[in-house]
Amino acid sequence: MTTQKAQLSTIQKLLSSLHLQGNLSEMLRAGLPHALEEKPEDRHPMQEVVLKMSNEVLGSAQNEAQAEEAARRSEADAAQIELETLKAAANAASEALAAAKAVVSEKKAAQGECKQAVAAEEHHHKKAEAEDKARAKIMAKLEKDRAQVAGLLASVDQKGSSKALQSFLESAEADIVVISSLPTVIAKEPSERTGFDLHVLKWLQDFLGDKVSALDAEMVAEIAQQADAHAEALGAFAILDLARDHMREATAGLRKAEAVVEAARESLKEANEAVEQQEGLSAAKRLEVVVAEDKARRCREALDLLKCLEAGPEVSAAPVPEEAPVPDDAPMVDTVMAPAPPPAQRAASPGLLMSPAVLLQSARSLLPSPRIAQSPQVMQAPQAAA
Repeated sequence: MTTQKAQLSTIQKLLSSLHLQGNLSEMLRAGLPHALEEKPEDRHPMQEVVLKMSNEVLGSAQNEAQAEEAARRSEADAAQIELETLKAAANAASEALAAAKAVVSEKKAAQGECKQAVAAEEHHHKKAEAEDKARAKIMAKLEKDRAQVAGLLASVDQKGSSKALQSFLESAEADIVVISSLPTVIAKEPSERTGFDLHVLKWLQDFLGDKVSALDAEMVAEIAQQADAHAEALGAFAILDLARDHMREATAGLRKAEAVVEAARESLKEANEAVEQQEGLSAAKRLEVVVAEDKARRCREALDLLKCLEAGPEVSAAPVPEEAPVPDDAPMVDTVMAPAPPPAQRAASPGLLMSPAVLLQSARSLLPSPRIAQSPQVMQAPQAAA
């Protein structure tokens, strides 16, 4: 008897949770114990009606629960497929970010090489430019010295001061006899010079002429060297300018690569956020599947229990199926499942043959039946309802 009461309580709990039109759930819940009091062969037609309606209600609830389970499972599968797609996109974004970072590393290395090249070319250009300037100074000095010697050579044939010529001869380490005789010779008019004077003048002209020729030869050689130095300076500057162009290009390439990295990082962030959001949705869909499975199981078990009870005490002696364990943090089925709309918005179940009013009227017609009138439970039912 305890097992039958437990089985009946399981069915009644499910009927109460179905939220049928009006008070049909409570009517079936209250009438079901009375409908099962008698053996199958002794049941009143109205008891059969209650059992039939209960079977139809539970069967319809089972069909709806199975359809709901299939729908929720389909949604969960679709959410999982979408999650895998988003994960693949996130992996691709991660790979793109890694590739972009590798490009940045290459660009930084190239920029470092360009910096070294610019530094080396700047050093070479400075050295070549200094050599060019030094050659220019040497040429200027040679030109100045030649002009000075040429001027001294021209002044030998004229009367004048011998201080500049004497100073030059001393610096050139000329013959001391010529240097000591020079003031006397230069102080004379060209027409007054004779004998030794002419010999000194001839020596001076030859000496200064050789100096001019030597300076001319040095200038010719220096011109070639100056041209080489100037050309090397120009070439070094051109190479330096090219190295700086490469440096600018490397810097621009690095900035573009860094911009690509930032864009890839932002794409990866968005992809990860989408994955995280989809994981939450997928988890919710899986929970809905668990809830729908539980409801379908309850409906199936309740329908099986009703069939056992309806078959009679001998068949209904089987133990009540244990409910599947539910995690502590899992929500209750009735809480997670969307509540049914109010009775005013819910249409009558198409599988029911009678409305609640007809069922109530039919139940009341059971009272005159002698067999049912003898049952104390039936007599107490109206009182409990009142």
